Amino acid sequence: MFRRYKMKSIDLKLIQTLQNEFDKQYFDRDYSQFNTPELEKLSHINLHLEKALGKIAIYLEKKQHGEECSAEQIIKEVIPDLLIYSTQIANLFNVNLDEAYTKRLEGNKKK
Repeated sequence: MFRRYKMKSIDLKLIQTLQNEFDKQYFDRDYSQFNTPELEKLSHINLHLEKALGKIAIYLEKKQHGEECSAEQIIKEVIPDLLIYSTQIANLFNVNLDEAYTKRLEGNKKK
């Protein structure tokens, strides 16, 4: 069963664990009908990523054309969704997000 944690903040490893538990309980599907279940799941995650990025694109377009537009959907939905999707991808590839994030920051310093 998906555990609920009440904390002010949680580390990336715990986020990965929580996401994995959540996905197993609510979103894991039987991908055995496909040749490569990992690719099918990644494809599904990618569709959700594209939808999230589309919401950002719509927001930017409206702002650039001087239209009134609230960032509420970006703040309340898109940002958390992007964390969910990146965590799901990390779990799919058995990536330690703590290590990958730190290495990426270090690599970005060198640019």
